Amino acid sequence: MTNTKKSNGFSNLKITFSFLKISFRCSPGLVVFHLIHTIINNYLTWAIYTLLFTTRLFKMFETNAPFSDVVALVAIFAVYFLISSIFSTWFRIYYKPIKTEQLKYEFLDILFRKVSSVDVSCYEYIQFYDTYIAALKEAETRAINILDSVCNTLGALASALFFMGAIAVLDIVFLICIIVPVALSTIFQFIGVRIKYEAQQEKIPCERKMDYIQRTILLKKYAKDIRTSNLLLLFQKIYLDGKNGIASVIDKYKNKVFLRNTIAAFTGAPISIYVGWLYAAYKIMVSGTLQLSDYILIATAVVDARVRLETFTAKINELVEHGLYVRNFIDMMDYVPKIDQNQDGLTPSLSPSKITFRDVGFTYDGQEKPVLKHISFEIECNNTIALLGHNGAGKSTLVKLMMRLYDVTEGEILLDGINIKEYNIKEYQKLVSAVFQQPQLFALSIKDNIIMGNVDSDLTNEEIDCRITEVLKNSGLAGKIEKLAGGVNSVVTKEFSDNGVEFSGGEYQKLAIARAMFKNSPILILDEPSSSLDPYAEYEMYENIKNLYAGRNNKIVVLISHRMSHALLADRVILLEQGEILETGTHEELMLQNGRYREMFEKQRKSFFDKEGIT
Repeated sequence: MTNTKKSNGFSNLKITFSFLKISFRCSPGLVVFHLIHTIINNYLTWAIYTLLFTTRLFKMFETNAPFSDVVALVAIFAVYFLISSIFSTWFRIYYKPIKTEQLKYEFLDILFRKVSSVDVSCYEYIQFYDTYIAALKEAETRAINILDSVCNTLGALASALFFMGAIAVLDIVFLICIIVPVALSTIFQFIGVRIKYEAQQEKIPCERKMDYIQRTILLKKYAKDIRTSNLLLLFQKIYLDGKNGIASVIDKYKNKVFLRNTIAAFTGAPISIYVGWLYAAYKIMVSGTLQLSDYILIATAVVDARVRLETFTAKINELVEHGLYVRNFIDMMDYVPKIDQNQDGLTPSLSPSKITFRDVGFTYDGQEKPVLKHISFEIECNNTIALLGHNGAGKSTLVKLMMRLYDVTEGEILLDGINIKEYNIKEYQKLVSAVFQQPQLFALSIKDNIIMGNVDSDLTNEEIDCRITEVLKNSGLAGKIEKLAGGVNSVVTKEFSDNGVEFSGGEYQKLAIARAMFKNSPILILDEPSSSLDPYAEYEMYENIKNLYAGRNNKIVVLISHRMSHALLADRVILLEQGEILETGTHEELMLQNGRYREMFEKQRKSFFDKEGIT
């Protein structure tokens, strides 16, 4: 997902204005009012004051104009300044702060929605995290910065043209004194943009390591491991390495930055201001072709025109620089996932009859060796199937394909005889509930952790509460929840509250099981759900699941485990080894075959009996 294309100033400007278009769609009022405010209050007001008001006032003094004309001139400009001041105060205090926060939210919302739609495979690559972190940093602040830069660019240009027009009326030579040095300075500014960007990109890996250490040290789940080991010393070393890495980047580019800044400074103000002033003095003192009031205009206009032109070119450089940084955001937005989360298609039946794997193979991106090879089997409704095998046999990958978190690289998966790619992906994934080996709980209420947004709009609050009570009972967690002062409304973890509820590993999995039960999908996937449970809690959990699904039509349960005893819970067993189906059948059938299944079953049974002291 990282950008590999070479960029130039023009392409970066295009990217910047693409970003600005998004800002305009999100908040057109902010863009328009920001532009008006910047041009009038930051640029034109000063230009009007120096060129029109001051110069006109001096002309009145030289020509002995009536005092009433002076009063009228002052009154006109006083009204203008009053109106612009009122508008500026309203914009800065009342309008901009609220709209800026709304714009930040809109950009973060766009990014979060996009990230939620990228392929799961993206999370396996460090480049994705670098791109995402860079995009996240830019999404929150870069939008308003770009808007500021665009408004200042246009304001500086308008003001510069205003001053240059006044200068050109008097003598074109003054324009040359301004334009040539500004052009030279601009070239070096463009060089500086590229240097700054390259340095910043080299810092990102170091900053990410330092950020990881900062977060890890503060998280409770790592506290015990850190305090009972020498990890802190290792973390300090990693953090110091990151700090030194950033320092080395700064050291690498400091000479280039110094040289560029020195040349840019020398070719800017000294040439335009001093040469321009000397030329104006010559026109007054030697040739006598300029009046004193004209000199005042020239002295002011030369300085202001140069400053405005340099501001204009600097802001153009800023826009180019913005393009370099927001490229990560645009790349993220332009990323086309292999599995489109908004894919439309057929609506699957809420009571599927069977799932078919037909010669399925799968290889992860960037790997040559396939994880699954020639997988073919069928699961009919009202059946429980056990996928058994050692770690790395391909069990979890197989169910990820079934859930369509990944797409097969060979063969096809069918639901009721139709390739699952033909279904509306959101409707298809509603059919599946899953409990993974390492379930994740969120800093939300217990109720929200169970519901997970999977609420039928037809259900009343009372019906939802009844279902939550039922799934907590069936998952074996009801006793703990009943003892909590907040009940199901208690917040999980202490992330935001000292009264947050902490769960043990086994309770984590029970809550995840309750979550799957609440979703009540026709396909239930249990991926090592009892790995943190003791044998008795494990037995109770499976009995509850069995009772929950007993007598219900069109239910499919897929159980993944490396414990061979779980085969006794299934109607059919599939033994995977090195990504292929080694044996399949019922427990009794496989035991009679005296093959690999029986060998593994007997070994695990003997190991369990020896451990428990059973003879």
